Amino acid sequence: MYINNTGILCLTEDKPPDLERPGSSDTDAPLELGTYVDPMSDFGWKLLFGHLSDGKALLGLMNALFAGERKIVALQYPNTDRLGETVKNRAAIFDIYCNDEKGNHYIIEMQRRHQTYFKERFVFYMSRKVSELGKKGIDWDYNFEHVQGICYTDFTVRHEVPERYIHPAQLLYTYKPSIVTDNIKFKFVELNKFNKREDELETDLDKWHFLIKHMGRLNDIPKALDNEIFRDVFATAFIGNLSNETKMIYKDTLKNERDIRNIVMTAENVSEKRGEEAQKQKSVKRLFFYKGFTCAEIADLLDLPLAKIEEIITDCESFVI
Repeated sequence: MYINNTGILCLTEDKPPDLERPGSSDTDAPLELGTYVDPMSDFGWKLLFGHLSDGKALLGLMNALFAGERKIVALQYPNTDRLGETVKNRAAIFDIYCNDEKGNHYIIEMQRRHQTYFKERFVFYMSRKVSELGKKGIDWDYNFEHVQGICYTDFTVRHEVPERYIHPAQLLYTYKPSIVTDNIKFKFVELNKFNKREDELETDLDKWHFLIKHMGRLNDIPKALDNEIFRDVFATAFIGNLSNETKMIYKDTLKNERDIRNIVMTAENVSEKRGEEAQKQKSVKRLFFYKGFTCAEIADLLDLPLAKIEEIITDCESFVI
């Protein structure tokens, strides 16, 4: 019997076989926090744009994204995760809602790692938001307000369009393409393909995307971003302004994200190494027993059949109570 790193009691004589504790290898190397919080991290995104922020940065980012098209005026943060809940850092940071001056709705998320069905999942959350707009009574004519999903990614969504990093999408008829409805739209922003240097930044959107992608590695405010709006963002993200408790939470978040990234990368590379099956099993066990992921989440992360994940966990003869 033992208690794993997520506080789960497992009824076995010892910990699962051939399962090393995260931190027993190179992932235990010291973490350097740098000068500013990284906006691409779970904690950084929430601090600057999510429910830990005052909303000004998100309004600035969204109005730069929709410059001349929409004006975002209101924010909602239905995601009520507590600041200290860093055990289960997921691949997506989502559920930030916005409204424009006409009352239209926007759902924003940051997707850090590719998942097999990430677009389908995003459509699912969009559909749920659309269904929430339904009105009771026989008089409703189904003319719901405009809903748009904005998904920031750190990987390529459309390999066939390498020259673009922002991809608007809508429902189209397949024969003689035309728009089915203007009330449902998507926008995918591939930050990994945003490669402008500081001296190439032209628009406010360029500056916001440069900030999101590079802030975690900067030591000073770039000249191109030296104005009141961005100075406020840099002040919020300045590590020296964080309390000791908040610094530890941020550091734990980064370490956990690094552990998970290394586990996933190892599993993805095992096909080139000997002992492929054993390494896959180790990755599954580490994610399940020490990171608290469900079997379904592990299957999605490692792109393996759910039945295979369940078989590996069952073979460990560990039962959660």
